[in-house]
Amino acid sequence: MRLKTFRASTMTEALQEIKKEFGPEAVILSTLERKNEVSVTAALEHRNELNFNEVAANEPLGFLNDFCRILEHHRVPAAIQERLIWSLSSSQEEMTGKSFEDVLNTIFSFKPIINSKGKFLPPARLALLGPPGAGKSVTIAKLASEYVMAGFEPFVITLDCLKAGAITQLEVYMKAIGLPLHAVENVKQFKKVLNESPVNTYILVDTPGINPYSKDEVQFLEEVVDCLNGEVILTFPAGLDSWEISDYLGLYKGLGIKRVILTRADITHRYGALITSLYEGQFSLAQVSAGPELGSRLKIGDSKLLAELLRKFQDINAIPHFSLEEVAKELRG
Repeated sequence: MRLKTFRASTMTEALQEIKKEFGPEAVILSTLERKNEVSVTAALEHRNELNFNEVAANEPLGFLNDFCRILEHHRVPAAIQERLIWSLSSSQEEMTGKSFEDVLNTIFSFKPIINSKGKFLPPARLALLGPPGAGKSVTIAKLASEYVMAGFEPFVITLDCLKAGAITQLEVYMKAIGLPLHAVENVKQFKKVLNESPVNTYILVDTPGINPYSKDEVQFLEEVVDCLNGEVILTFPAGLDSWEISDYLGLYKGLGIKRVILTRADITHRYGALITSLYEGQFSLAQVSAGPELGSRLKIGDSKLLAELLRKFQDINAIPHFSLEEVAKELRG
């Protein structure tokens, strides 16, 4: 599909230009009226290639259809797809000459725990929250490893004492790093261990996966967050269903979460849950984890990495085509 913005002094002239170049099959995507000029963005289905690396500087919306298709491939909910496309089409002039990474940088927020120079950003107390089996314990171990390599000795606490083997797994990791693990079973013990922790020390807290529909389990996490006096970060696997993460967003935002860590990025090629959390939840991407080994270090969450994840698939013919005409129809009401 080809997209192009036509500019004329009147709407009639713009529509005539569209019909002349695109023919009667053209679909109007957006219009913008100014004092002496009308801008109309039109779409025409005529190509199958999918290449984010060849965005023409003089046709800033030339990749919108490809963006639609990639959002569909990653199973991003239709409502979010429409809002994203509408947002991009409304800011077409700002997109001129920008790369795919630059466009992603204008849409989403990125705030790594560890920056490109290996420096740790505050705060000093971090707790990872997320659904059961999200990979929080492994991520805690990887974070602890990064701190140790940077010359720090973090204070690691786990509240995940009920799940069979959870403490054993983290203990093995901590032994490999050379750090003690402080296991607590309830909020009272957690508060006591926090008070006894060394001053000016990075503190990492592993929490149990909870049932977001259980009032008691949610209350437990709320009490943990109150005691922490630090930051809580949402941790979830890449393959999580987009609609599931959407259902959880209200709960996690209520707990004060502002950043996310994506885990198991190596075992899926669909990242709709990540896009949903970043866009609908307005969270910032902090880090990305791939693989359970400590040697597979955490990657910096930035627009370059997100672009790599979105481009990860190979067979473009297997990507279902998302009809831009349907988006245009919805936008026109």
